[in-house]
Amino acid sequence: MAKKIKLPASMEFYQDNTKLKWVILVVSVLISFGSIYYTHVLVEQLKGREKQQVVLFAKALEYTLMNDDGNIVFITDEILFKNKSIPVIWLTKDNEYQYVNIDINEAWSAERKNAFLRIQVEEMKDSFDPIEIVLRDDSTGEIFGKQYVYYKNSFLLTQLIAFPYIQLSVLAIFGFISYLAFNYSRTAEQNQVWVGLAKETAHQLGTPLSSLMAWVEVLRDDPDIKNKGIVDELDKDIKKLTVVTERFSSIGSTPVLKDENVYLLINNVVGYLLHGYHLKLILKSTHFQKPYKLVCMPHFLNG
Repeated sequence: MAKKIKLPASMEFYQDNTKLKWVILVVSVLISFGSIYYTHVLVEQLKGREKQQVVLFAKALEYTLMNDDGNIVFITDEILFKNKSIPVIWLTKDNEYQYVNIDINEAWSAERKNAFLRIQVEEMKDSFDPIEIVLRDDSTGEIFGKQYVYYKNSFLLTQLIAFPYIQLSVLAIFGFISYLAFNYSRTAEQNQVWVGLAKETAHQLGTPLSSLMAWVEVLRDDPDIKNKGIVDELDKDIKKLTVVTERFSSIGSTPVLKDENVYLLINNVVGYLLHGYHLKLILKSTHFQKPYKLVCMPHFLNG
């Protein structure tokens, strides 16, 4: 029975990463919906309170238009002028716009102000139904006019509506940055493992390369092989293996860029392949019982 290999804690953490991602995703979705729902409840409560304030404002306005007694000063000071946050526009019986808490440049002309207020009234109609003010004669009860009060959410309520989405956007950006940092950390750790493996491979290749160099010197003294070019080709291959070993050992180091002649590089590669082809012919004519085959030889050299 095969023995189960116990992985390091860091590797087990990465293997369980999928489950952890799902847990974090579910918790994030629950927190997001909970935040939006709770904010929605608060917004609805504040909307109801602001509507009550506008209704009170409309009743106070109606009272001031229909009466002329000592209570008007109190109503004007304590109700009409106390509204400092809710934008309100009402249309008088002479079709003139009156407003409070509307940001208008006083330097504008009357036509520009009216045009701007008409646009605001259309936006308010889309948000809430206007509150009707009915003007009646106290003695006869006859209706002699109507006015309409338009309003929209205060700036504070608008901010509260947008707050959860801004908050979740910030959290999403923070989570995305954290995810990138986590992935970068994991990739860096994996790269360190590959760097260590490459350097260890280069170190282990050094021993057989040293042995091959010694055998090449032995073959160089053999009179049957000395003048056939075999030793020179083996020496070139050993040098190439040495270059590969050095490249493995330099993995993870800061690369050094230098200019190269592309023509010479291609010429060296072609020359190496041609020498390999000639080496194949030499090996077939020697006293070796099982001549070697160059399996990597290009097709155009096999003719």
